[in-house]
Amino acid sequence: MAKSKQEREFEALLALEGGPPVRTIATAPMTNPSTAKPSTAGQNLAQPNAKHSNAAQATDNQLTAAKAAAAVAVGLGSAPVASSPPAPIAARAAATPEPAQPTAAQWLAELNERDERFAALQHQQVELTRQLTAAQARLAQGQAEAADLIKRQSDADSERRVLSRKVTDSQHQIAELRRVLDRADRRDLLRQRGLNDDEQVRAVVHLVRCYKLAALAALLDSDPQPLTRLLERIVVSCGAVACTPKHDDVAVLEVSRDRCEVCGGSDSRQAFALFCQLMHQLQLDRYTVVGGSPAYREMLRDLNRTFGTGLHLTTVADLRPDADKRARQVRGLVIIWGATAVDHAVTGHYRQAGDVVLEIAHRGIGGMLRKAAELLSMPRA
Repeated sequence: MAKSKQEREFEALLALEGGPPVRTIATAPMTNPSTAKPSTAGQNLAQPNAKHSNAAQATDNQLTAAKAAAAVAVGLGSAPVASSPPAPIAARAAATPEPAQPTAAQWLAELNERDERFAALQHQQVELTRQLTAAQARLAQGQAEAADLIKRQSDADSERRVLSRKVTDSQHQIAELRRVLDRADRRDLLRQRGLNDDEQVRAVVHLVRCYKLAALAALLDSDPQPLTRLLERIVVSCGAVACTPKHDDVAVLEVSRDRCEVCGGSDSRQAFALFCQLMHQLQLDRYTVVGGSPAYREMLRDLNRTFGTGLHLTTVADLRPDADKRARQVRGLVIIWGATAVDHAVTGHYRQAGDVVLEIAHRGIGGMLRKAAELLSMPRA
């Protein structure tokens, strides 16, 4: 029996997709209407039309089922099921084959690759964020350091301006002092204090800085005693620790070591140690120093507290109403420091006091102690 056009197209589609051959649906043979019985003529004419209609219907159903199976096979990646597409679709499929669809494994590999790229991008983002945070921290630190430098520079500028004003004020004061010295000549007092020309100017500057108006008044006063008392508050020191007073009520004038009135170019502590040794040899445990400037008396007390083991020191600076009674009670060694500012009325009470009396005309502590040790080491009548 000859196949219809739809059946041939369907078989061609199945052959392209590799499906099984289609079973041919048998149809009943058609009868000759001229040989049919009259009573059944109408039934025989209708029967072939019905059979052809059923065959066409079956072919359409098979074609629809094949399409559905082919679609499912493409989606699942399995072999397609034979179907009967319509004639136009079959013709296009035969002319141009469809591209192969990716399998599930390929899709999974691509997804894994995308995940790896995404994870790498996330790691890169975290690293960039860390670098940005570190850069921001360094920027903040740099800004803080810059602000600190600006502040310190501002403080330094302020300090420089203050120092500049102080230097200017000191220069004005020196100029004023020079004019004062020109009007009221007090150079004899300064020379009596043992100061040379350069030391005299610096000594007056120190006095003005320490005592201000009192120093100016003493310089302008016609009475020399106020200036003399102020000059006795000047410590002519080489700047060594042992030669620098520890109290503030003095004006320290730094000079070279050979000009130092404390050590005289040698260690004043050695001179005091030798003095103490001779005092112990002579079995003298007390000594009284009459005179001396306030600064040197304080430095002598410091030496005695530190190194004068077993020795008792008494200093006398001024005349008191009971001076004669106190002088009679003195025991031990009496040192009259004659080169310093002391009233002779005071020294008169102590010239006959004590067991041993020494008169030393030396201004510095070191020189006075060495002279005292020299006199103590000499044999006495």
